[in-house]
Amino acid sequence: FGRDALPRVSGPGRSLEETAAAHVVHCLARQRRNVEAHGTCSRVPSRSVPELHRENRGVFFTYEAMCAAPEREIRAMVPEFDDLDLRQCLPVKGYDEMLTDMNARQIGRLTAGQVAAFNRVFGEHRDLFDHFGYEMLDAGAFRPEGTRRPQERASPVGERASPGRSG
Repeated sequence: FGRDALPRVSGPGRSLEETAAAHVVHCLARQRRNVEAHGTCSRVPSRSVPELHRENRGVFFTYEAMCAAPEREIRAMVPEFDDLDLRQCLPVKGYDEMLTDMNARQIGRLTAGQVAAFNRVFGEHRDLFDHFGYEMLDAGAFRPEGTRRPQERASPVGERASPGRSG
């Protein structure tokens, strides 16, 4: 997978969304090369990363797997960390919460136009998404441009605010 096959990350005429999508493509391509070169000793979905490696010297896990079971993923890399507690609350970006998969919340904030811009870049590299078991989003399922996202409601201390629901 050569550099020439990847989209340029930034430049004139490239939107912020296209730049972000190109960065994701670069990261996925690099990770695929790493897994192919070094193997993986982690548990991965069978449809994602085939276990066809000569030497399993590497470690691979997804963001989602790390958020779901951080201790398991860390112990797979370093068994000596058997007493590590990753379910503690830590201050990150103004919130004080446990390691949490933020994908659904952040994806829910996107507009149809933003998703369409991502998909223009992602569509040319669908093989990377298939390789890691990710699916592209349907822009039609997102709010149109120019509409406001629901207001976040106030929440009790220690609980993250969530978008209000309408309809």
